[in-house]
Amino acid sequence: NAQDATVAHWRSRRSYLGRPDATRLDCSSDIVKAWLAPPKSKPVRGRGALGSLEMQFACARPGVARCTLQFGWRFHKGPTMQFKKVCGGRRTDVRIDSDWPGAPLVMLKGLTLPTW
Repeated sequence: NAQDATVAHWRSRRSYLGRPDATRLDCSSDIVKAWLAPPKSKPVRGRGALGSLEMQFACARPGVARCTLQFGWRFHKGPTMQFKKVCGGRRTDVRIDSDWPGAPLVMLKGLTLPTW
């Protein structure tokens, strides 16, 4: 996964704060560069606001980086979410089928099959 993206969803009872436009994404290692797309939000009548933040990653080399997503608004800090970003390595949960009728599996458990 040289380039990857994932989405974090948020909800705030304080709709007057608006979207969390002071949110920061930091990763502890130089194996991955991480950045945020602008937050998306919509008001929920009488219940605050909800939205999403897209986190984007570009791996420079294989390894594991510890990342922190700190939600934030202009004058207010929100919750912090910590996670690991894994770059490279063999995935064991991948299965790739060919779209050719009757063709064998292309990849199973992260390994290319000999028939290909």
